[in-house]
Amino acid sequence: MRMIPKARNRYFGFLLLYLGLYEIFDSYLTVGYTMHVTLVLDYFQTTLSSYYQAVAFGSLGLFFVVITLLLADMIGRKTMIIIVFFGMGLSMFLLSLTQTIEQYGYALFAMFVFFSSDLWVIIIAEEAPPLKRARFSYIISAIGVLGIFLIPLFKVFLTQAANPASWKRMTWFGWLAMPLSLLGLLIKESPAERSRRSAGVQDRKSTLRIHPSMIRDQVRELFIENRWKTSFVFMGIGLLIGLNAASFQTIENYLMHTLATSFPDPEVRKNTIALILTVANVGALSIYIFTGSLADRFGRKPVLLLYSSLFGCSVFALVLAAETSRISMLYVTVFTAQMGYWGLFSLVKLYNAECYPARVRGTAAGLRTIMFAVGMTGGSLFAGLMVSRVPDYIVYLLYAGLFTIGVTCFSLILPETNGLDLGGDNPAALINESV
Repeated sequence: MRMIPKARNRYFGFLLLYLGLYEIFDSYLTVGYTMHVTLVLDYFQTTLSSYYQAVAFGSLGLFFVVITLLLADMIGRKTMIIIVFFGMGLSMFLLSLTQTIEQYGYALFAMFVFFSSDLWVIIIAEEAPPLKRARFSYIISAIGVLGIFLIPLFKVFLTQAANPASWKRMTWFGWLAMPLSLLGLLIKESPAERSRRSAGVQDRKSTLRIHPSMIRDQVRELFIENRWKTSFVFMGIGLLIGLNAASFQTIENYLMHTLATSFPDPEVRKNTIALILTVANVGALSIYIFTGSLADRFGRKPVLLLYSSLFGCSVFALVLAAETSRISMLYVTVFTAQMGYWGLFSLVKLYNAECYPARVRGTAAGLRTIMFAVGMTGGSLFAGLMVSRVPDYIVYLLYAGLFTIGVTCFSLILPETNGLDLGGDNPAALINESV
């Protein structure tokens, strides 16, 4: 087992801290804007269908995430993670300035360019010992959940149901990403990246001259004979995750209307939903506590199957609980739904990084992100059309069903990567994948 040298312990601790801070803001941006949809609708005086259209436009920014990941392969992880980290804070500042639903969509576009990047996963995958890689990955993810925990807390103390403009106060925390991103100047390129450069795969001069043919070659390498099935599988999983991210944009608004009978006072209802969301976030945190150990002990595939099933079943139970006003059941189902979704979401990032050599690891993550963007954009547009004809919970059920069935089938094709050494440039990508 490759151990972390004592001389690197202090630096490794700092790296974990920086990546943890990065993930806090990534999580805050990823989830935060979805948790005050009712206020946004009231502030812009618009419809749920129009909101979905704004999100669909904003999600086009995800297609540009692949550029940051391609550049991470070409000019290095350090430079790009600083840029992306800073961009998250800048996009939240722009979001606070919006005055129309169209401007809101433009600001979401900028935000989507910078969040949900796999840069931190790639860095920790290349820095951590092979047999503890999942554990360190989930430690960072667990730190990142703090960003999600802050959302209901800020929602209670910074927003009021009677003041629609108060949703803008939720962006204040995100601004801190700009100064904190500069701590990245103290981190180093990963050993795998330094080894790749010293071997002549990429020198300083070539990083400054990026040609379309270089990008084409990067992508082409993902579809060579022993790798194409894995690439298509992660594309499919990314699509399904994007669909469900799109559908649950409006879960807060759904609960605000569905629980109106049980909690007639809007302010009480808002705070009750904030508590429900806090319980949901405890579910996300709980999965990070032990998932790393489970994935390292039993492998990636069994845990992937477990989470896909847990999420699908929980969404069906969640809708049943909300529609029948079974509040106790609702607390349980949001808890388990978050366990399934965020456990799988994070595991897929690590799994994807482990299946490719260092020279195309960022490109592979970018391709999966493109499919996530396709699912997010297409899912938002389709949901916008559906909610004008059927209840919004139908969208949740449809997308969750596709998610569970699809991920279960896809996972059967993936190779197992548990314990694989990623220090070189020749990991699971060179394993012959078999069904």
